[in-house]
Amino acid sequence: MLIFSEYRSQGQELWQNYSLHLPDRDELERFSKGYSDGIWFLANPVDGKEHFNERQQRMSRRSEESIRSFRYVVLESDRQDPDQWMRIIVQLPLPIVSITSSGGKSLHALVLVGARSKLHWDDTVRLIWPRLVQLGADPAALTAVRLTRLPNCHRGKRLQELLYLDPKPNGEPIWNRQ
Repeated sequence: MLIFSEYRSQGQELWQNYSLHLPDRDELERFSKGYSDGIWFLANPVDGKEHFNERQQRMSRRSEESIRSFRYVVLESDRQDPDQWMRIIVQLPLPIVSITSSGGKSLHALVLVGARSKLHWDDTVRLIWPRLVQLGADPAALTAVRLTRLPNCHRGKRLQELLYLDPKPNGEPIWNRQ
């Protein structure tokens, strides 16, 4: 997991085997207290190594070349009011893993894609892209290399709060579940 306190950076912290060793509270302490712009993580797991990014003509550890698996897509909207965006995303028939407040004006939903490759990820997201954008999703955020808010960290004095979590979503709309 690559964690960012500076949005345009290459990341400030890397946990490579986080499935075997989750960072403990002390390791995350400096991030949880927050930064004025908040804390992010790359939604898809990366190897943490710098690779040449042909699209940007530079080395990067936050590019498609660094992604180890194409598991997720991030849904966010700056066009919709957060309450309205929540009403929309809980009705979507998508495997939503989590919903996190940005500590500001939006919500980020992490949706399980589980693609076998970048091409498979593109094909899967392309099927849902038009409807999501029509509902208010930010089209620029629908990329495989996307930062999303790290829950339980502060953005200034406001908390980036985990609002919903389902580690094994089945694609049934959240509002339908009992």
